[in-house]
Amino acid sequence: MADRISFSITNDLAEIPRLNDVVAVFLSRVWMPARAAGIVDLAVEELVTDFIKHSGDDDNAYQIQVSLCANEDYLVVVIEDEGRPFDPLQAPEHDASFEERRDGKSGLDLIRSIAESIDYHRLGGKNRLEIQIDMDVH
Repeated sequence: MADRISFSITNDLAEIPRLNDVVAVFLSRVWMPARAAGIVDLAVEELVTDFIKHSGDDDNAYQIQVSLCANEDYLVVVIEDEGRPFDPLQAPEHDASFEERRDGKSGLDLIRSIAESIDYHRLGGKNRLEIQIDMDVH
């Protein structure tokens, strides 16, 4: 049986602590191991921050939809917004490990390292990023 949650935040970095709280509560509810939950929480924060910074329009508030769905094997994270086209997967991969990166570009590298699959589409004027993560990610 799957457990799921969907919520929205405005395209404002001040919303990130609320995002972290909601994601952390959900991950503890679905019994994701603590280390894996910490990695996933950071990855979701990094992605939503990238959406705010690169897709957004500072003058206009809009909603970013975040959905998480978990079963015993996988967690699926979906992030959608109506901002400018923004495909985070177009960013180049870095040679350095996540721990070695210190320039603020390591979020996508972290996500690439934990995801079973990552898919971006621009559909109906919306950016849509879907990530599938093993529930026992290391």
